[in-house]
Amino acid sequence: MLNFNLRPGSLKPAFASVLAGNLVAAGLSFLINVLLSRFLSVSDFGRINLIFSLVVTFFTIADFGFSNTTIIFYNRYKDKYQENPLYYLNTIYLRYWISVIIISTVLIHFFIRGYFNLSGTESFLILFVFVPFMIFRYLNSCNQAYGYWKKFNIQNILNKFLQMGAIFLGVLVLYKLWGIQSKYQATLSGYAIYPILLIVISILMNHNYLHFRGLKDNKKQVITDLSRIAVPLGLTNIFVIISMRFGYLATDKLLGSDALGIFSAANTLALVFPLITTSLMNVLLRETATRKQDFLGKILATQKRYAPFLLIFMVLSIFLSRYFILLVFGDNYAQAISIFRILLIPYIGGIFFTPLQSYFYSHQAKTIMTLQFLQMLIVVAGSIILTRYFQLAGIAFAITLSRIAGWIYISVAAKRILKTELVETSDAD
Repeated sequence: MLNFNLRPGSLKPAFASVLAGNLVAAGLSFLINVLLSRFLSVSDFGRINLIFSLVVTFFTIADFGFSNTTIIFYNRYKDKYQENPLYYLNTIYLRYWISVIIISTVLIHFFIRGYFNLSGTESFLILFVFVPFMIFRYLNSCNQAYGYWKKFNIQNILNKFLQMGAIFLGVLVLYKLWGIQSKYQATLSGYAIYPILLIVISILMNHNYLHFRGLKDNKKQVITDLSRIAVPLGLTNIFVIISMRFGYLATDKLLGSDALGIFSAANTLALVFPLITTSLMNVLLRETATRKQDFLGKILATQKRYAPFLLIFMVLSIFLSRYFILLVFGDNYAQAISIFRILLIPYIGGIFFTPLQSYFYSHQAKTIMTLQFLQMLIVVAGSIILTRYFQLAGIAFAITLSRIAGWIYISVAAKRILKTELVETSDAD
């Protein structure tokens, strides 16, 4: 699938390594959701997924593209500065992280808590989890920047293992052994242990990256180079996370926790397929940072070869969807079958278009920003409008429509670039 003929032996092993790591990490995440769906009521399962979604949403907005920026910034400017460019980035990120803590505390306490009817424990937990996770994700992105895929994979797996272990410990001690909390409260308490473990282990495993350099001598140049990458990527990431998580938030707000439990089950199973998408993006971001139009042409050629296989795979998955949902989640989640079938279209289709997106992330970030803004608008407006007519299926339809619109947009942009290159080549001849 990745026959791009780049540096011999460089891309395929990296992709295989990252995919394997993502499979294990996602397997643990999938197991957490399955166990929670069986342990909690449908309503409480929806509620805990609301908390998970708010954590991911706040992290992504607060991160503002720093994770992806780290990879591109290092590989693009590693020969430009006398010092390692990540040392300057560390200094900037530390100051930024402190600002995020202050701003997020105000936002969660005065706005988010009331809007979603969160308890004091729930609102505190959102802040308590995503702030340490920012440090983990930033430090692990340094492993991506250097191409240390084994270390990157180990930490991704460890992240999910710690989360699962912490929740299990909370349930075991507070609900099973002591009986002092309900199932849902014990789950929240266990989840609160997770960020403590994560931040300690993350710093221990990545302490060699924690070098800081002042910006006095070349502050203007560093900020200029960084902003050129970070600003469009940061805005893009905000559009992406709203597109990805608006379904959860809108479902809870418009249809209630029971409907969110059903949607969470369908989305949990459907998210198995973006594992390939995520693995492709992790590897290709580093590759495309140093490759341009020649890489784009190879991507388009490769897409044509494996498109029929993805189509067959999608049809088989839709056909087997009832079996998958009932086997994994049980009869209480039978309503998730139709939602799962709709979500298969954008998630499996995303595998096809991810290599194209990786190119634009590295070389035309504004194009990606426009793409994600378009998709965000369709998800938000579509979810609000379509739920009136199709209830929960309306959320899935909105997600699907947004992805299809994005695929059309990015395909047209790619062909325009190749056409321009062809014209320039002909003129040169």
